[in-house]
Amino acid sequence: MKKSTISKQALIDVARHIVFTDGLDALSIRRVAKDADVSVGSVYNYFESKNDLTIEVINEFWDKVMIGDLKNISSHDRYTTMLKESFKKASYHARIYHSIFIGYYRTISEDDRKRTIETHHRNLKAIEDVFKQSLDSDVFQNPTIWNENFTKEKFNAFVVRNFLESLRHGDEDIDFLIELISHTLYK
Repeated sequence: MKKSTISKQALIDVARHIVFTDGLDALSIRRVAKDADVSVGSVYNYFESKNDLTIEVINEFWDKVMIGDLKNISSHDRYTTMLKESFKKASYHARIYHSIFIGYYRTISEDDRKRTIETHHRNLKAIEDVFKQSLDSDVFQNPTIWNENFTKEKFNAFVVRNFLESLRHGDEDIDFLIELISHTLYK
């Protein structure tokens, strides 16, 4: 029986399903080929290794789930409202991400680690852009607070880093950060 051909995205979809259903340890080139009903060589046409496939699953998780959700939430009147809603959504996804992928980072090669760091920087920039758009559209903020040392860009970068640290540490909420932002932006 001749196996069918398949797209790279379809293989990533199969891999993601395996990871989120059976865990990262269940992911292999052979398992993806079997579940996708294609030859092992078809998978190797797109991915040189399990690490390459895993990195693609991680990238897609960030692009579609984390950043995609944040883009959908970013249309609030207040920056603080967007942050609070974003944290609720992101907390849910971060718990899934952390439990599945934390062990992966401990086992990857130095080259793969560099690739994931590059991806991390790209994702951080995308999150900063989404948050900055919300900050720019917040009509309730006091426009006189900004100066050459206290810029919207630096303020937003500070907020994003604290937002992500709260996610990383599994904080229940970001109420203190929201209060700090409110005192800064609206008073």
